[in-house]
Amino acid sequence: MLERMIGHGYDESQPDFIEKEADYHRRLAQEAVEREQRQLTPNVRKQTIVRYVTMPDGQTELVGYQINRHKDFDLMRAMPRAKRGESENREKSLSNSCQRARKNLRLKVKAIRGDHMLTLTYRENVIDRDRVAKDFKEFVRRVNKLKSKALRKLDYVAVLEQQERGAWHIHCAVHGWQHVQVLRAIWLEVVGKDNGNIDVQGPRSQGAKRVRGVHQIADYLSKYIDKDGEDVALNKKRYWASKGIVVPERVTLGTWEGDDLDDALAYAFKWLAENCNLQGVAAYVSRGRECFWFATADRWYAPDLPDGV
Repeated sequence: MLERMIGHGYDESQPDFIEKEADYHRRLAQEAVEREQRQLTPNVRKQTIVRYVTMPDGQTELVGYQINRHKDFDLMRAMPRAKRGESENREKSLSNSCQRARKNLRLKVKAIRGDHMLTLTYRENVIDRDRVAKDFKEFVRRVNKLKSKALRKLDYVAVLEQQERGAWHIHCAVHGWQHVQVLRAIWLEVVGKDNGNIDVQGPRSQGAKRVRGVHQIADYLSKYIDKDGEDVALNKKRYWASKGIVVPERVTLGTWEGDDLDDALAYAFKWLAENCNLQGVAAYVSRGRECFWFATADRWYAPDLPDGV
């Protein structure tokens, strides 16, 4: 406004003309200095963000990661972006997609308190993924059809595993004790008599490979989502989950400026120690990938004591 007034016949006889003109040129000079400083200063700074999700039973997933915070947002908006699916770094895109799927699977298992795991198998060598998906969908439909008679509605989170011989089977997290005989009978109705089986593992199951605690089952199932698997190549669903699962919103614990993770990591672990059950905690820290992750159990969880204790 002032520039237009000065350049288009502004009345120089006004008493404030000199003052306004001087102020105008001071601001121009200041903008030039700031512009030069922005050019000399790196446009990117490191920032560590720490966020967490807590379930009603106390289970908590906390993640800290570093991002590149761009100072000149106008410059970032002007940069061209690749169309979806056409990114030059497709490998990184697939990796990020699988990481999101693993996170969502874990959180849904925890939201339903999936403390039991069903394993649905075939006797024959079934390598048709679409058939397995169809059979599982029919199995769930038949189970839920009986909910008013013998079973409650089946809240589940399921993932496929492919064996070395190519055969598929299903791992499925559910909550609470299950009427395995009824479930097994329904599965055999779907796949054919003597053509399959259902096994179940729970908190009191025996064996070296047993899984204990909801957070451990969630972590176990998430490992079957692999970016190199056929599910990605065919654009198939990486996991299945029942409808209506409510996952709490993420909360930001804090942000830290700088290249070092140490301050954020120390604060995050102190917060976990004060607010969560650290028995059986799962942890991952990577300075190379500039991130850390913790998953805690529910507030009642306690691991088995070693033999002889």
